[in-house]
This record gives sequence, structure tokens and C-alpha cells, in this order.
Amino acid sequence: YTLHTLFPYTTLFRSLLVTQYLQGTQRSAQTWELQRYTVQIAFQLGVHSSACSVECSPLEREIRKRSWFMCYVLDK
Repeated sequence: YTLHTLFPYTTLFRSLLVTQYLQGTQRSAQTWELQRYTVQIAFQLGVHSSACSVECSPLEREIRKRSWFMCYVLDK
């Protein structure tokens, strides 16, 4: 797999990482704002849906599943 295959998810990955970092700081307002933005990105990419189960590669399915799980965990 090339970086081009995973390109649509790079913004989501970055946002998830920064959100996780901010949760360990005293910037709760920024954390919640970024978390909202991250979930919006995830919805726009459709990672919450199992619609790509046939046409997606096993790697992409796993990336989508883990990304959505991270959105869920960070929201708790």
C-alpha cells in the first residue's frame, strides 16, 4: 500500500493524535473543539459505516475500524 491509498485518512490521524495530546493538558476547551472537528472528519470519511466492507482492502477496513474506535474512546 502506498501513502496515496491512505491519504484521505491523514487529516483524521493528525487530528486524533493532537486531540489525544490535548487531553493530557489543561486546555479542555480546545480539546472538545478539536474532538468535535475530528468526529466531523470521521463522519465525512464514512469511517463509522461498514459500507465499504466489500470494496475496501483489509488494511483500509482495519484503519477505518480503529480510527472510529479512537473517536469513540476520546469522546469518553
